[in-house]
Amino acid sequence: MPLRVVQCPWCGGTVELHRGKESAPCRRCGATVTREDLRRADAQTAGRFVNTTPLRLGMTARFDGKEYELIGRMVLGMIEEGVTYFWDEFVLVGPDGQVLFVEYDEGRWLRMEPFTPWKPLTPAQARKLVVGSSFSPGKGPPATVNLVSRATVHRIEGDLPWPARVGDARDYCDAQRLNELYAVEWDDEEVECFRGRLLSRREVYEAFGLKEELAALDAQERHGRSMMYFACCCLGLALMAFILWAVSGHGRVVGRGRARAEAIVGPDGLRFGPLELSPDQRVHRLTVYSALTQPSAWVNGTLRRDDGTEQAKDVPTGTLEAPDAASSWSTFPVQGHQDFVVRQGGPYYMYLTVQGVGAAGPPGAAPPVNLPSNVGFEVRSGLLYPGYLLAYALGLLIGGAAFLIVGAVLKWRAEC
Repeated sequence: MPLRVVQCPWCGGTVELHRGKESAPCRRCGATVTREDLRRADAQTAGRFVNTTPLRLGMTARFDGKEYELIGRMVLGMIEEGVTYFWDEFVLVGPDGQVLFVEYDEGRWLRMEPFTPWKPLTPAQARKLVVGSSFSPGKGPPATVNLVSRATVHRIEGDLPWPARVGDARDYCDAQRLNELYAVEWDDEEVECFRGRLLSRREVYEAFGLKEELAALDAQERHGRSMMYFACCCLGLALMAFILWAVSGHGRVVGRGRARAEAIVGPDGLRFGPLELSPDQRVHRLTVYSALTQPSAWVNGTLRRDDGTEQAKDVPTGTLEAPDAASSWSTFPVQGHQDFVVRQGGPYYMYLTVQGVGAAGPPGAAPPVNLPSNVGFEVRSGLLYPGYLLAYALGLLIGGAAFLIVGAVLKWRAEC
């Protein structure tokens, strides 16, 4: 019969209070201890070991098609490196007296039940178990020990099927074989073995019929799934924005040309055109390129209207300069570009000028023979300014990744 072992409030002796009884005598002094004395003893530790789970005494649960009643709760603790860790152990009893344990340890649920291993252990053999050793719980591979410690009872609620009181302690070890969990408890007289597996919150709530908790899990899972769907949309839009950003810098070629450097003389340089530019084509891009072969030279590209007026404000001038070199100089390809917006449509002309210094003389002098062999330009229209698309893509990528991570965590927590 389930009972509760308590200490006599007068002499500290042992009192066994059976389930259904309102009082019991102390074995040492003979005083009568009532249920009220038991409730006062519970109140002294209730504030420290609050039951944070939705499981309560008297609840019924169904595991493997069999109904159990939750008759007791124990708070146990173990010391590791000077720190005490606590966990809850709920005791369930079936109509045939079979005992089942549901443990709650730092957010993790376990279901354990007693069993007799294939090769029963003696107390002497159990004391030899250390981390990394193994024992045979049954046919198949052995279970590997991953923890050896000593558990102490810190609080008892309800009635237990065996004599127990606060302060009782037993040595134990935890072991694992594939997905099966095992525990071995022993003292100087006997060894008890338990086996079980991890339970998800959903499995626990379904077993105990906790509808409100199940509804909260469903809502959390839906919320996580919707966040993941939204994240996928954001990532898809980010991909599209990246693709548009990658291709937006090309546009349509309005004009291009190139010439030998020695053919570009005079302050106005060489003229190309006309080039038809329209304000309707959004952003334009002027690119000037060359291959320099002397210590210092400038290649300038300027767009002007057909009346000869330079549109410096509306159509900026692109300038390229090669850095100074030391004693030797090899071919140095240079390319530069500048984006602009056409305010006034019409034909434009492209002017390329080349100026050299050093061996070639001051700026404005005739180009020497060792100037770039080729100088060219290209004008494109219809560009989408890529900076906005890049910022948009990066924002969607970061936001989508954040929503994906949060949604996955919510969904994972709902399933654990």
